[in-house]
Amino acid sequence: TTPGTYTKYGLWTIDALDVYSSEQVSNAILCVAAACDEPVIAAPKNGSSTYNPNPRVLMTTGAQPNEQVVQVKIGAGNWQDGVNNPSLFSPSGEVGGSEEVMFEAESQAAEAKTLTVRCVNTDFEAPSAEVSRSFTVLASPFEEIAANETKVKASHITALRTAVNTVRNYYGLASVSWSEEITAGKTEVKSWPLHILEIRAAVEPVIVVINQFGGGTSFTVPEPDWEELGTGRPRAAVMNQLAELILSL
Repeated sequence: TTPGTYTKYGLWTIDALDVYSSEQVSNAILCVAAACDEPVIAAPKNGSSTYNPNPRVLMTTGAQPNEQVVQVKIGAGNWQDGVNNPSLFSPSGEVGGSEEVMFEAESQAAEAKTLTVRCVNTDFEAPSAEVSRSFTVLASPFEEIAANETKVKASHITALRTAVNTVRNYYGLASVSWSEEITAGKTEVKSWPLHILEIRAAVEPVIVVINQFGGGTSFTVPEPDWEELGTGRPRAAVMNQLAELILSL
């Protein structure tokens, strides 16, 4: 009954007069741990939100066994796994114990979701305990900013700040306390490039967390080639680059 140990079984029969037959001894049988250790979900944080319609799940498989398959289910949908749905997992296929795995879901509607993860022992098709998280896919919070048409306002900067902290929470990072409150008609435009730099600095740790699980594949997020910032009111390209990045995380 202890995984890793061998056991032999004796078998005999007894008749109505309590006469025993000769004993027959089985071969040695190895006891193995059929079920996997349960995985650990690093993201999403329970109750968090994301703007990405293809939300990422970052997880670490249980320590045992050395060959297992990760399975993920969203809501009442079907289980998806690294063998039958390799394009959704990195790494795909069978993985080892204590391995970091990223799952990128197929396109999801903007609504509350329930995520369930488990690992399956490939030898015995025995699943681990299931681990669940609730999260919400949100619609884009950003107003369209058109070059030479839209005047960047305090509300645009505030929307970026709010969205960054929403995404940081999804990946288990603490919210950023911003250096200065931005008030329409009061905050000086000359300070806005500093606020953009602050927002960029708050986004970069999210990319680091994701790329720890991406395994250097197409699942990783490229380091941003930031737009030239300049001085004064930010250009549309600067604002749109940040918005598009946040929506993809």
